[in-house]
Amino acid sequence: MIKLLASLVKDLGGRMKKPIIILLILPLVLVSAQPPSANIVFYAEKVSYPLPSIPEPVLQGGVLKVISSLQISKAKIHNELGSYDLPLLSKNSSGFFFSVPKDVRPGLYNLLLSSESESIEEPHSVWVMSSWPKMLRLLAFGDVKTPTAAPNFFEAVKEINLINPDVAIFLGDLVETPSISSAWKLFLGSYNLLEVPTYVVIGNHEYETRGKADIYRSIFGPWNYSVSIGNFFIVVLPTDEDGWIREEYIRWADEVLSTAEGKFKILAFHHPLFSPELKERGIYEVNVSSIDDFDRLLSDKYIYGSFADHPKEAKMLFSVIINRDVRLILSEHIHTDLNVMVRDWNGKMHYFISPAAIAYDIRQNDIRGFKLLRIYDNGTVDLRSTYYDGTGFAKYPNSIPLDSGEGVEPYKLGFLKYFYINNDGKHHDVSFEAINELKEEFCDIKVVFRLPQDVQISSYRMLMEGTKGNYEVIDYNGTRFVIFKNLCLPANSAVSIGFYTSDDKVPPVIKFLGAEEHGKWTIVRFSVQDSGWGPKNMSISYKIGDRWEKPDLVDMSPIENGTIVYSAWIPAKGADIRAVAYDFAGNSATWKPAVPQPTGPQPTPPAEQPQTPYTVIMIAVLAVVIFLTLLVIIRRRK
Repeated sequence: MIKLLASLVKDLGGRMKKPIIILLILPLVLVSAQPPSANIVFYAEKVSYPLPSIPEPVLQGGVLKVISSLQISKAKIHNELGSYDLPLLSKNSSGFFFSVPKDVRPGLYNLLLSSESESIEEPHSVWVMSSWPKMLRLLAFGDVKTPTAAPNFFEAVKEINLINPDVAIFLGDLVETPSISSAWKLFLGSYNLLEVPTYVVIGNHEYETRGKADIYRSIFGPWNYSVSIGNFFIVVLPTDEDGWIREEYIRWADEVLSTAEGKFKILAFHHPLFSPELKERGIYEVNVSSIDDFDRLLSDKYIYGSFADHPKEAKMLFSVIINRDVRLILSEHIHTDLNVMVRDWNGKMHYFISPAAIAYDIRQNDIRGFKLLRIYDNGTVDLRSTYYDGTGFAKYPNSIPLDSGEGVEPYKLGFLKYFYINNDGKHHDVSFEAINELKEEFCDIKVVFRLPQDVQISSYRMLMEGTKGNYEVIDYNGTRFVIFKNLCLPANSAVSIGFYTSDDKVPPVIKFLGAEEHGKWTIVRFSVQDSGWGPKNMSISYKIGDRWEKPDLVDMSPIENGTIVYSAWIPAKGADIRAVAYDFAGNSATWKPAVPQPTGPQPTPPAEQPQTPYTVIMIAVLAVVIFLTLLVIIRRRK
C-alpha cells in the first residue's frame, strides 16, 4: 500500500527506502482567520442614546431622538448603501430630535453626530424600517467571555450575519474580566462586524465589584433600558455581580411595562429565574393559580439559587412578569439550554428561554449555540422556534449548534460556513458558496455582491444552484451592489451563486499541507486555490482495503486571497488519501500520492556503506578551522 508519508516525502524531494506506516506529525499552517480586534471606544461617555448596544428603531419619515451631553447641531446616518443628512427639528432637556427622510433605505446605519467642537460616530445605532413589523425573527445568544472564547464569538457573528435575523439580543458576559483591555478589544472586534440590530444585556463578568461596572457603562451605556419596536417592547435589567435584580429595577420595569399595554413584551436579564436542575428533573411546564404559588416554586427548588436567596425580590419580579403579561423572558449565565413555560391563571403562556452559551467553559458534551425565535405582535411565540430541528422543547441540547460539543471528537466549530470570491467591487467575476450542515432551514439569508459600475448587469451570466430568489441593484459611491432577496438555505444543503463576464477553463490547484495524528484519527489538511471564478468545494476520501470511505468529519476554512483550507478527520493511520477539488466553473483537480511504479525487474541496490555521523563530521571541520586560525596567528607573530 502506498502510504501518505511516501507522497509527502516525494513532494519534498526525498526518496523513501521502504514503506513507513506511521504518519509524520507536521507543523500545520493556520487554517482559519483569527478573531478581529478593535480599539476600545467609550461610545456612551458623551452619547446616552442611541448606542451600538441600544440601536434606535425608527420609521422612514419618522423622528430620531438623540440624548447627548454635547450641543448637537448636525446628524447624519450612513452605511455602504447610502448616506443621509437628518435635519434638526427641535431640542429640549430630554434630547435632540431629528427628521429621518422618507427616502432612506431600510437598514442598519451608523450615526454621525456633530457639535461645534467635535464629531462622534456611533456604529450600527439607527435601525430604519418602512413599517413596524408584525413578526420578528429574534436571535438570542450570549456568554462569550473574551479573550478566551473570541474564536467562538467570531464564528457566531459570521453565522448571524448570514442568517440575517430581524433583531438580536446578547444576554451578557461579554468579557472574562473588565480590567483586561484585550478582552474588550476582542469583543468589540467581532461585535462591530454584526450587521443586525443588537441589544446588549450586562452580565456578572462586566462588573468590577458588586454594583460597579464603570467600564461597561462607558462603552455600552446603561444597565437597564427599554426599547419599543412598534408593537414589540423590550426591557433589559441587570442582575449585578451576584445574580439577582434589585427592587429599584423591578419597580422601574413595572412602570415602563405599564406603558406598553397590548404590546408583545420581552424581558431580558443575565441570570435565569428558573434553575437548570429542572431539566434534570424533567420539568418544563409550570402552572400557577396565583402569585402565592411562587412560594411553592421556591420551596420545591424551581428557582435559581441566586434569586432564591432573595425571595422577596424574586417573587416581586415574577409578579411583574405575570401581571404585565410578559410573554418572553430571556436569560443566559448557566451555559446550557433551559426552556420553561409558565401557564398563569388566565391561561396565558410565559416562555422562559435560556440558549446555550458561546463561552469556552461549558459542561462536557454540551454544545455551544443560539436560539432563533419567531414572535408575533399578537402575543404569540412560535413554539417550534424555541428548539432546534430534531430535538424538542424539553429535549436537550436544543439550541441551534455552533459546535459539535465540549470534549466531543471529531470536533467542529461552525456548521454554517460560507465565503465570497472577489467580492470587493473591483472584479467582474464574483462567487458565493454557503454550506449548511444543520438540520434547520434558514430563509431570507443575506447575500450581497459588490461589482464595478462599468459593466451593465445584463452583460453578466448568473449562476444560482440550490436555491431560488431574486435581486435588486443599487449603484452607490462607485460600487454596484447586487442584493439578493427571498433566498433560502435548506437543511443539509449548499447554495452557490455567481455573476460572471469571462470564461474559466483553468482547474483549481490543490496543495497538501500536512497531517497529524490525533487519538484514533489522522487529520489531513489541503488548501485549494483558483485563479478564475474561485474554488467551490472539495471531496476527500481514504482507502481501507479495497474500499474508499468518507472521513468522519470534513471542515472548511476560508482564508485570505480566495484560498480555502480543508481538514479531514480520518479514522485510520497510514491510509491512502484522495482529494478532488472543484471550482465554480466545473473544472476539477485531483490529488493523490504519486509514487512511480516499477516497470520490470529492478537491480539490487549496493549495500549501504557505513556513514560517518553528522556530529563527528562537524567536530572535525570545526577542529580544522581552529587549527588553521591558530596557525595564521602564530605565523603573524613571527
